[in-house]
Amino acid sequence: MSFATGCRSRPKDPETEIREFIARAEMFAEKEDLGALRELFADDFRGKGRYSKQQLVSMINFQFLRRQKIFVLSRITHINFPSEQTATVDLLAALTGRPVDSPDELKSLRADLVKFKLTLVKDDDWAISAAHWSRANIQGLLEASGLIP
Repeated sequence: MSFATGCRSRPKDPETEIREFIARAEMFAEKEDLGALRELFADDFRGKGRYSKQQLVSMINFQFLRRQKIFVLSRITHINFPSEQTATVDLLAALTGRPVDSPDELKSLRADLVKFKLTLVKDDDWAISAAHWSRANIQGLLEASGLIP
């Protein structure tokens, strides 16, 4: 057995892959890297059942133009795997104009709080194939973070 063959890393579990995918999406949003964000969406993406991938990318670009800077604080509340190649992710996100270390800090800030339900599909890597979003409240983010029961 060669050294290279014996040192293969174990494949990551799907939940870890999803959490890393979400972390990359946050990083790309904070860097305002529209090209990298675009690659996270499947070509046949549907947002709220009516927005195409290009329409969503245009909406994200509008947010970048509207704000001086975007910082994201999110909490995944649920991950489900209906199949090996499909995942659903519920998450709460706060979009702010300055870095936030904890959800508790949001009480004194003006932030857009959004609840997302994402459907991801896996080919070589995960991609978002569908997304639904709605306004969220601080209570939900604090609960998801374990700061209030």
